[in-house]
Amino acid sequence: MQVRSRRGFLVVAAAITASASVGACRRGDGASGDPLDVSVPADLPAARESLAADGTTIVLGDPAAPLAVRLYEDLSCPACADFETEGTAPYLKRAARNGALQLQFTLGSFLGPGSKFAANALRAAVDQGRFAEYHELLYRHQAAVRKSGGFTRDRLLGLAIKVEGLRGPEFDAAVLDTK
Repeated sequence: MQVRSRRGFLVVAAAITASASVGACRRGDGASGDPLDVSVPADLPAARESLAADGTTIVLGDPAAPLAVRLYEDLSCPACADFETEGTAPYLKRAARNGALQLQFTLGSFLGPGSKFAANALRAAVDQGRFAEYHELLYRHQAAVRKSGGFTRDRLLGLAIKVEGLRGPEFDAAVLDTK
């Protein structure tokens, strides 16, 4: 495969890194003590959410975890939605929840203003400790949102109602002002 742009390389690199990680995760048998075993119970506590020192990377999981997987995403991207809902991402998130790795999200907005609004809303969700839930919700509703004109501030606030504890004066102001 020939890579023509730096951006393309980054996306390919993220996909390769994620695939390698999942291959390791799937080899765990639950009894081996493999830290990447994702067959742990689904009732684990939520993974820790934080903002990296660069101010733009959102970290899900323990920042001191032995493995880091960087994901480059645009919330309006159908391939990203497939990865997040039906692809490798659920395995990676479980591994982050059990402390085996950290996920580093770099959110892009190359598919229009709705992507910018969604990335901004997700950044605001970090401040409320609700990034993971809101991130999952936005990807689950992405196809319907795309068909109806994309992510708008009003749609993002409407979806945020479904995440307990997310909506409030600070979050709403950040979304409305694209702060």
